[in-house]
Amino acid sequence: MAKKENALATIDEAQYPALTSGRNINAVMKVNFGGDDVKPEDLITIKLPTGGSITWLIPTTEGETSTLVLEGILVHIAMRRAYWKEGNEGFPDCRAIDARIGVGDPGGDCSACPNAVFGTKINKDGSKSGGQACNLRRLLFMVREGDLLPIVIDTPATSLVPVKNWLIAITSRGLFYYQFLTRLELTAAGSGQEKYAIVKPSCGPLLSPEATEKILNYAKTLQEVFSAVEVSVQDGQREENFTPQEM
Repeated sequence: MAKKENALATIDEAQYPALTSGRNINAVMKVNFGGDDVKPEDLITIKLPTGGSITWLIPTTEGETSTLVLEGILVHIAMRRAYWKEGNEGFPDCRAIDARIGVGDPGGDCSACPNAVFGTKINKDGSKSGGQACNLRRLLFMVREGDLLPIVIDTPATSLVPVKNWLIAITSRGLFYYQFLTRLELTAAGSGQEKYAIVKPSCGPLLSPEATEKILNYAKTLQEVFSAVEVSVQDGQREENFTPQEM
């Protein structure tokens, strides 16, 4: 969690178009896209780096930029599942946009699916690991300083526990995730060839009550975009060491 003094500060709302111009986002998208809807793939998606790197890489129109801390306001959080019988490319054989009910083969209740059992994940060399065959991810939608549209931070199974623990901590304090600035750092885990990054969230300054109301209205206008985003698997992401004990 953030230091106590951070919770008493407030953000510079003028630096966030989602707060100052958020109510106009539908009009902006309608004009710029010629009536075409903003599709999930139109949003910038940021995935965890490989090899244990603790530097975020952010794609832009001018190329990638890097930062040690992703900072912004969370406007939506979602869980997704996706299952491929072979590999992890192309459209999944089964997917669950709510991480509860799968559509496809095998489909059905995710909690009763054998592919959601720990120990069923198949590694690239054909061996089994402690993970799940069905890929579970948490998507964090964040609006950053200077941006009107949110980015999507795609967090894999190895980061599910630390993010959930943080959500439990802010819930214990009676906070909603959209009431403050969120900071996402990375820590390295594993060793040797099996190094990977884990998300480390923390709380920054609070939004004012007026800004909180604005960000809620902003999020409502983008609800269709949020609900449409699917899981995308990060090729090369090391999750072989993830075990049930970490859940």
